[in-house]
Amino acid sequence: LCNKHIEGSRHRMKLKTNSRTFTCDGLIAEGMSPSDGHPLIYLTMKEEETEMVCPYCSALYEYDDR
Repeated sequence: LCNKHIEGSRHRMKLKTNSRTFTCDGLIAEGMSPSDGHPLIYLTMKEEETEMVCPYCSALYEYDDR
């Protein structure tokens, strides 16, 4: 579903996704325990969007269809 490539700082992670529909659970870095995350949510970008921010953890998802 989501091809996560992490860039950026601890406070605002930038993740690339190759799908406009994906999930986020806040576990965006290796070594995080389940208690560090948030409830699993489903996110869908509109066709004209190329970025979306998770409302829980503020991770920035960037659409890249390559």
